[in-house]
Amino acid sequence: MRLTLTSRDDGPQRYLDLDHEREMVTLLGAQEEPLGSVTWETLITLICTSAADLTGREKRSSARAPVALRVAYGTRDREDGVSVTRDIGAGGLFIETAKPFPAGTELSVNFVLPDPPFERVSAKARVAWVRQAAERCLFLPGMGVQFVDIDPQARRAIQEFVRMLIESRGSTDGPGTPT
Repeated sequence: MRLTLTSRDDGPQRYLDLDHEREMVTLLGAQEEPLGSVTWETLITLICTSAADLTGREKRSSARAPVALRVAYGTRDREDGVSVTRDIGAGGLFIETAKPFPAGTELSVNFVLPDPPFERVSAKARVAWVRQAAERCLFLPGMGVQFVDIDPQARRAIQEFVRMLIESRGSTDGPGTPT
C-alpha cells in the first residue's frame, strides 16, 4: 500500500510504502526512490519509547556522541564491509555505508575505541533502521544498528568513552536519537 504524505513546507512530495508481507515501512522520495526503511517492530518500539518519554516513565539509558571510528561489519551470508561510524552509544551505533543491510538484519560489528587502553569491541547487532540516501547534505546513507549481544565490560568502556567525548566537546545527540 502506498500513502501520499502531505508537507507543510511545500517541499518535494514523499510517499510511504507499507509492505505487509515483509512488515516494512519505506519512505519514498518525489521520484519514488527509497529514502529509508524500518521494520514494523522497530517502528512500534520507537512509538512505544516516544510515548514513554512523553510520560517521563522511561528515558534512553545511555547518551550518544558523534565520532568517526573504523568499523568492520557483516553477516554470515554477505561479505564483510568496512566503513566508519557517525555516532556511538552503549546501545548501538550508526554505520555510514552506501549499501546498508535491510532493517532487521542480524550482523556482527568490530571496532576499536581510540583512547587507551584501545578496547577492541566485538558485538552481535541488529539493523534497527536504514537511511538509503543522503539527507540535507548532512546525513550520509547508512544504518543504525542496535547491540543485541555485547560483553558488559565492552558496553561500560563505550559508556565511559561517550561520557569523555561529551564532556570534552560539551555536546551530545542526547536521548531520543534513533539507534
